[in-house]
Amino acid sequence: VPATALGDTGRRQARLALSATGVTSTTINMVVRSETPQDTPLDTSGHSDVTWFIIALGSDDRHTGWGEGSGFPITQMRGCTVAYAGIAGQRLVTLAVTFQMQAEGGRRIILEGPSGHELTCSAQGVLRPISLEGGIPECQDNPLTLVLNGTLQVKSYAFSVAINLPATAPTDNTFNIIVQDRNNEVVDAHYGLPGMKIESLPLAPQATLAWSKAEPLQSAQITIGAIAVSSD
Repeated sequence: VPATALGDTGRRQARLALSATGVTSTTINMVVRSETPQDTPLDTSGHSDVTWFIIALGSDDRHTGWGEGSGFPITQMRGCTVAYAGIAGQRLVTLAVTFQMQAEGGRRIILEGPSGHELTCSAQGVLRPISLEGGIPECQDNPLTLVLNGTLQVKSYAFSVAINLPATAPTDNTFNIIVQDRNNEVVDAHYGLPGMKIESLPLAPQATLAWSKAEPLQSAQITIGAIAVSSD
């Protein structure tokens, strides 16, 4: 039976119906699938609460036994950052993402942004794989999804896409990074990653960008010039 709410405890329960003969052994091994929460659950006192419970019922729904076991804390994917120029109303701003895999097997990356933030990888020239396996991946917007040509290993990665920014940041100004395998099963993830603060910074049209040279694997001096316009 699909999981349902367990009263007002904040927990959910699933009922497993056995055959007519019921339990015929003192030891039962079973495998169940569970969707983990974004963070480690807390009890009413604010402490970690990862205990699992099992209750045995008879054919008349009367309790015939119960037990408990320790679960595991939720570990967010490490090394996750998002970086972009948080200027209100700007379009196609470069958004750089870093993350560190703790398990291999990732083939899809899903990036979810805050409300009002439009993420895109399909606009010409905005997708840069940087260190992703397999070069330039397939991409789709809404939600922004990268389908890789290689398999992610246990190490750090980076890529960049583009973002259209709203006039003001939403109350929940956070991103989610989700890595899935070839079967769309989650391998690693980080939820609630803080976004950049959005500032109103009018710029004059004389903004400039220049670089000393554009040679592969060589250092170059980048010069950026902009004039801030007073809103008074």
